[in-house]
Amino acid sequence: MLALQRSVGGYCVALTAVLGAACQADPDGAQVLVIERESGNIVFLNPFDGHVKDRIDTGANLRHASMSFDPALRWAFVTTRTGELLRINLSRRVLDHRLSVGSNAIGQAIAADGSVVAVSGYEPGQIALVDPGTFQITATFAARTREGKPSRVTGLVDAPGGRFVASLMDGDEAMILQKQGESYRASSVALAGSGPFDALINRRGSHYLAGHQDGTISILDLKTLKVQKIDPPTDDQTTPSKMMHLESWADNGTTLFLPVPGQKKLWLLDSQSFAVLKTISLPAHAIYVMNRPFSTETYVTLTGKDYDGTVLVLDQFSGEELHRLEAGKKIYHLAFLPRGQRALIASNETNEVIHVDTTSRSIVNRTPVASPAGMFGIWRAFEGGL
Repeated sequence: MLALQRSVGGYCVALTAVLGAACQADPDGAQVLVIERESGNIVFLNPFDGHVKDRIDTGANLRHASMSFDPALRWAFVTTRTGELLRINLSRRVLDHRLSVGSNAIGQAIAADGSVVAVSGYEPGQIALVDPGTFQITATFAARTREGKPSRVTGLVDAPGGRFVASLMDGDEAMILQKQGESYRASSVALAGSGPFDALINRRGSHYLAGHQDGTISILDLKTLKVQKIDPPTDDQTTPSKMMHLESWADNGTTLFLPVPGQKKLWLLDSQSFAVLKTISLPAHAIYVMNRPFSTETYVTLTGKDYDGTVLVLDQFSGEELHRLEAGKKIYHLAFLPRGQRALIASNETNEVIHVDTTSRSIVNRTPVASPAGMFGIWRAFEGGL
């Protein structure tokens, strides 16, 4: 017998009498998980119509939360400022487990097959490996400087060949975890600058780029383990009000945008040789630099009192400014739908997620969300290096 069940946002037919199957609230692809920074809530947002489908109170400090998804779309994993890893059941939209992995967790990455979640921490400085199913720590790797002192860990990514790569903020090294059988082995490589604060892996999965507090960029070849260096411009550095973020969002395979650490500039690099093709001046420090999918446009968010609601639209190949959009106040995150037809902007101060039609470059919707920060579409489950 067929049972027709009403769900939030639609109907689904479930063979409940035969299979006992539950009606899922909405198609899995139609949701972005948005962090409410101050309350510790996670909002389930439909990015197509702006409807809030659900909200979870995690009771956690989500002020620097990051998120990953297992490739089967069963769970989302969230790191908290206080060193917890949370597991969210995506079909039921509930918090089903929490695990302490330290006193201050910063980043995470998930293996390509979903078998391991790696969590990087400031305190203690380490990478912890967690089994997603049992939700237990299976191994920890202490991060130490050459003098044997603890080091904070940042810039954690998954890499091809069963690897995780991270940067030791106080050790000026990259830590590489290589899978061997059922376990992992740790090794390290000296980087070219001091104080790495974030990093990215390029779209080809061949190089790991770390940004340093001294303005240097280290480029680690993941095959040869040799390191190239980009020296900072000679201009005086200034301290941004919010630190820039590095991801592989601005690599199109031909060119790559990188914010210049501590300066109101972008580098436009050759994606193959990493030669600096052009240095682009900006009105303020860049925070997020992201290519719009299926286009030749790059979106740049800025920080600073006069520009923290400004989004620049640049040409990916020339760096030319094509458009300037004002969208809210204190932009804390930027995300695109997979085909690039919409951009989502987390406007923290005005308590809303702003929906931008990227063809007309106009605001088409606003979803009220309290102090929005990170926004994570579940299609990230199928992307590497995040």
